[in-house]
Amino acid sequence: MRILLQDGFGKHLILLWLLAALLTTGGAWAGARVARVYLGRTVDEALGDAGAYDAILHWRSETAFQSLSEAEELLAAAYPGVRLHRGPEVVGNANLFVALPESARTAAGLEELPQAVRELPGYNGITYLVEPSIDLAGVPPGLEEELTRQVAAIPGVAFVFWHGTTLTAVLEGAGQLPEVSRRLEELVEAQSLVEVILAQEGPADAQALADRLTAGTGLPFHPLGESAEGAHLAGAVARLGQLLPLLREETGLKAAFGQTAQELRQLAQAVAEGQGAARSAIQAGQETTAQIQTALHQVESLQARIDQLAQELASPQGRSTTLGLLAQILMENLVGGTAQAAPGRPATREGAEDPLAAVEALDGEGLAAFQGELETLQASLEAMDPAALEAAAGRLEAAMDRLPELTDQEVEELAGLLAQWGSDLGESGERLAFLVTGPVAAEALTQRIEDALGDEQQGVRVLPPAAVRPSPRASLMQMLHQAQGLVAGLLVIGLGGAHLLLDLSVIRQGARTLGRLQPRRPAGRQGTRPLRRWSRGGFDGTWWLAMVWGGSLLTVAATLSGAQLPWVDGKGTFLLGAVLALLAWALAGRINPVRAEEVELAVAAGLTPVQVMEAVILPEARPSLLGLMTRNGRLLEGPGDPRRPFWARLGETIRGRRRIHGDGHGAGPGRP
Repeated sequence: MRILLQDGFGKHLILLWLLAALLTTGGAWAGARVARVYLGRTVDEALGDAGAYDAILHWRSETAFQSLSEAEELLAAAYPGVRLHRGPEVVGNANLFVALPESARTAAGLEELPQAVRELPGYNGITYLVEPSIDLAGVPPGLEEELTRQVAAIPGVAFVFWHGTTLTAVLEGAGQLPEVSRRLEELVEAQSLVEVILAQEGPADAQALADRLTAGTGLPFHPLGESAEGAHLAGAVARLGQLLPLLREETGLKAAFGQTAQELRQLAQAVAEGQGAARSAIQAGQETTAQIQTALHQVESLQARIDQLAQELASPQGRSTTLGLLAQILMENLVGGTAQAAPGRPATREGAEDPLAAVEALDGEGLAAFQGELETLQASLEAMDPAALEAAAGRLEAAMDRLPELTDQEVEELAGLLAQWGSDLGESGERLAFLVTGPVAAEALTQRIEDALGDEQQGVRVLPPAAVRPSPRASLMQMLHQAQGLVAGLLVIGLGGAHLLLDLSVIRQGARTLGRLQPRRPAGRQGTRPLRRWSRGGFDGTWWLAMVWGGSLLTVAATLSGAQLPWVDGKGTFLLGAVLALLAWALAGRINPVRAEEVELAVAAGLTPVQVMEAVILPEARPSLLGLMTRNGRLLEGPGDPRRPFWARLGETIRGRRRIHGDGHGAGPGRP
């Protein structure tokens, strides 16, 4: 490396470093800006322009077709002038963007917005987009009124509203955002939430304990209505423990839903078959009744005629008997000869049953009643819709598919985790929460409380009363800023690493090859034995130059381009650049091998080391920034070649004039 520096190659290196830093910084900055613009447009497409909408209402995708139409009607009636827009479906949720009219853009209007559509099927929550705003998230129960009063009193806050355990402060303008954020941070830091778990199992007097802690610690303690974890969380966990057995695979809701759906399908099939059978029975009964009624009418007509003939043919006993016999034969023929004798029935001849009496025994009113019963049964069966039963079975199966698929072992593991959670929180002891005013370190406050209560407490936790969180859009913009920094960092590493591997390797290999062709130092000037071994292994002073080159290049480029790499600060960036430079220095022979024969020929032809680099080494090396800078400087054609760089021709002209005027500077070894 020294041979190149002695021949004026230092200015090449300075220009190369400046150009590499400029190109790496510019490329990283431009790439990061492109990524930011692209991601920013994506956010605007998903959330709309800044301030365009106040909230996003979510519904599950399977119920969105009906629910969104009903929600639009309800919101239009509740908020005249509201502007609605259906957004894209994301992660199984259909989204409805809502822009409230200015008259409804108040705390009450925003808090009541979910109530207007909460009862619609598939409702899955709300996301507020009110801007400019700041959220205080995770506020424990009991602090609502005090925190509302404190936040609303901050200058620049237009109004505040609650959603769940989050307090949102809507600002008067975007210019107040930094100042209000600072005031909220100070408000949160000036208060602490303290949760004390007592050893006693019975209820404790919260106010008396607060007075003791105030006297023992010298800080004001104010009791809260509920513990820091919140009774709602404990109740939800308890209900979850009750619901877990219902998720069992064999005995839970899925098995019950499946069995019920199967029974509904069987019932639908039975109803359909019963309806067909009832229709057939009614039709057959109607036909039979009509036939019997026709036969009865004919029998009555014949009976009347026979009675009339009997009266007209009044005669002695033999004639009457003959006529009666003829009438009996005629009646037997009319009824088809089916009359059978029965005990207790009047007989005319040798115990035979009277055919007229058998026909008269048929009850027309009974047949009509039986026909009415069949029609009633048909009406009852027709009221049951097999298609509705099939649809109900389908809905049960769909609900069964949406249930989580948990095995009995997984249910047991979850139940064990819930039990462990309850035991870790010390369910056997009374839990009380207090608000402490005044800035104090959490460790010091915990120690004071433990000293004041002694063995009466099982545990103490000190938490912030809330967490200051930006609005959803501001959070996304912060993520975009981080993504921009990450893209810039990756480009800095990529572009800078490519420069280090390509340029430093060719410089290292060229200097090493040229150094081998120079006369060796006398034995007395070789240095001590450890240094000779170090130099023979390739670890000479140029390694430090490479480390400084790579570390400074990546540090400058990362700083100017705004690069932000996870877990990498300024020192880490410098170390990364130094490692890449050392890697290029160590692998120079493999990255850019140099043929020593060509270098020897160039030196024998009278070329200087710099000229050898430009004319022989760089053209044969891999593409690099240094090669691009000297691409037109191939000097094998001779010193007077017009394609040589201007600085090379100018330098030789100056040296030639000095030699002509006898300034005492000779050509020197290796120079033309």
